[in-house]
Amino acid sequence: HFFKQKPRGMCTSFLGCEDEHEFGIGAATNWTHNGTDTLYLTEQKTCCQGGMQLTLSQGGKKGGEPLAKFFRPYYNLPICPLKACLHQKMKVMDKSGAQIGAVTETMYCCVPTFKISLNDAVIYELHQPTMCCGICVNYFDACGQPGRNCCFCYDPVPYYFYPVSGNEFQRDGKILATKLRGCLGYPSACCNGCTQADSFELVAPKEAMGNKLSLIYGAT
Repeated sequence: HFFKQKPRGMCTSFLGCEDEHEFGIGAATNWTHNGTDTLYLTEQKTCCQGGMQLTLSQGGKKGGEPLAKFFRPYYNLPICPLKACLHQKMKVMDKSGAQIGAVTETMYCCVPTFKISLNDAVIYELHQPTMCCGICVNYFDACGQPGRNCCFCYDPVPYYFYPVSGNEFQRDGKILATKLRGCLGYPSACCNGCTQADSFELVAPKEAMGNKLSLIYGAT
């Protein structure tokens, strides 16, 4: 799946009137969007409710049949090399609003880590690849992989899905920021800088379906 953020104007952001986030979601081949959105993700501003709400809907445009809902509280801190408190969290709900699970950042040192829970049971761990017995991020993970650049300055390091307490040989699926790989399908080479648009590639774990897949979307 390829998450392509709809362009947002920088002028409104500078004026303090930031647009709501919207993502078109479609198939991807070699980190490139295939051009047709099949899902749509929209943000609803909820300053009075202490967090950000998002709705995943069917179809490639706003207003489709809801499939899942998400809520991200505002009390968290940004991802950084050491995190002991105020961890990020994304609550995941079905289309009726009943919570099915959550994506929760855990306490860590050096390797940002998230746990993905279905009905309070952890089913996946999400973090970047590691080296040196797991104590630091492997920034050279892309070396030798088809279509990837060995230099992490050019090619961002993905977040991989792992079984609980799994190792590097058991990872299955990934999330990759693709902002440096093109211009979201738009012709102008500078459009990312002018619109603040981001994009992500998601390769879901093979057995992730139904509610599990909704959790994976929430992690992305």
